[in-house]
Amino acid sequence: FMASIIGPWNAPVSPDGKWMAPVNSDKVFALYDLSTGKQQIFFDSLTAFSSAFSSDGKYVATGNRNIIIYDIAQQKKILKGKGHTGVIYGMDYNKNLNLFLTAADKTVRVWNTTDTAAVHTVPTISNVFTAKFSPDGKSIYAGCTNGKVKIISTNNWTVVDSLQSGTTIFNMAVSADNKYLITGGNAEVFAWDIKKKKGTALKGHTKWVYGVAFHPSLPLAVSVSYD
Repeated sequence: FMASIIGPWNAPVSPDGKWMAPVNSDKVFALYDLSTGKQQIFFDSLTAFSSAFSSDGKYVATGNRNIIIYDIAQQKKILKGKGHTGVIYGMDYNKNLNLFLTAADKTVRVWNTTDTAAVHTVPTISNVFTAKFSPDGKSIYAGCTNGKVKIISTNNWTVVDSLQSGTTIFNMAVSADNKYLITGGNAEVFAWDIKKKKGTALKGHTKWVYGVAFHPSLPLAVSVSYD
């Protein structure tokens, strides 16, 4: 029962498959060695809801209202980026842009590993719980509490389109080939053909859907729910 209250809310794995970085409400942010299942590197005492590794595996980021970036090899904090006024619920990284992404309050912000202010801030009008880069780095998909997926161009850092995906979006995933998008929310899962802008409701869940993911190579997706 207590585990369901404190998380983990998000648990990404490093690109080399060595580390996992779960975030919880228990004020522990640490890396776990996946070969042993044990906590190996303690970084910080904080409550967080999202985390992300850089594609080269050098950095891991998390944060509550401020993004915090850590150097894994040096086992230390290297940057604290300020700007969000609400809790960071979504986070991602893109190797082509070499940037981290955060979603909070009514903005999506992108960060490098050297500046304490976001290099770009994009208003989403609605509260945003999750945001993902497209694999090629040309787009950002921001999932909002009104059910809209705002599509942001990284060419001009503005919202260029949107998709209506249910009533609330808590999490989303983009397929590795950038063809499909899947969202999860209030007992709702939607799969989208991005190019055709065609959405399909996937039925079955009866309670909040908090996690979705694509298989890296097979045409499969997974969703997890409070049901």
